[in-house]
Amino acid sequence: MTKCYYVLGNFNFFSVFIPGILIDIIVFCVIIAAIVIFYSQRIKKLKHELSEAEAKKNELQELFANAEQLNKNLVQEHILDKENNEMLIAKMSYEIHNCVNGIIGMANVLKDTNLNAEQAKANAVIISRSKKLLESAHGSFNTEAEAANKLNETKTNSDKLEKAEITAAFCKKYPLSILVAEDDAINQQLAKKWLSKLGYTADIASNGKEALEMVSERNYDVILMDVLMPEMDGFEATKMIRLCLDIQPTIIAVTASAMSGDKDKCLEAGMDDYICKPIVIDELAQLFVKWSHEKKIVV
Repeated sequence: MTKCYYVLGNFNFFSVFIPGILIDIIVFCVIIAAIVIFYSQRIKKLKHELSEAEAKKNELQELFANAEQLNKNLVQEHILDKENNEMLIAKMSYEIHNCVNGIIGMANVLKDTNLNAEQAKANAVIISRSKKLLESAHGSFNTEAEAANKLNETKTNSDKLEKAEITAAFCKKYPLSILVAEDDAINQQLAKKWLSKLGYTADIASNGKEALEMVSERNYDVILMDVLMPEMDGFEATKMIRLCLDIQPTIIAVTASAMSGDKDKCLEAGMDDYICKPIVIDELAQLFVKWSHEKKIVV
């Protein structure tokens, strides 16, 4: 028993257990440090990968933006090229129509004069071949069927009206003051000729600007408005008339039916009706009947 007490008395607790605890703590700290280092490196690597992914994302976004802009530019260039091509074709077609319409108009005037048999035959050939040329140009260049249908809807009521009689007394039943806005000298003379057959004496404006000046000085019942004129075209002149005048005239567009979208523009500009070149006097007279009834200008 005494021996046991002696052993216990000489036993150093700290010398046995403290070093073991320190070793455990050191090991634990090493493990924690290793874990921290491992995850720090992992986090650093993930951040680097994320930064690369973000850079690639930005690069892709820039590529997509450039591709989208390039696509828009290509589409705009295509539309512009198409519009320029259509405009060129339309202008060429208009010039063809305008010249041929003048020939047909003058030939129709000649038809009412004292021609001998040979001259009458030659005149008929001119009219026939000119009309065939117009039909060919019309079929090749004109793409306005839908717009024509819109404007033709306005003509349905005129079918119920009386048929116009082409006499010098026509103007007495339908007393209209008329302005012709036309820049071509031949077409001006033809318009005067057809209107004189109906008993009218019309005023002439050589462009849209002159037409505006004239309507500001006098009230007209009807304006025969050519769509293409120098200084100010018929569309712009019509818009200005609709904005400025208290008493509004009936505006009838005179078109060669060649310019793409002309008939839609007629409606958008505020024109009431239209007639195609070459002017046929029966059609013109029927339009006067129609709009005289609309405006209640009938004797």
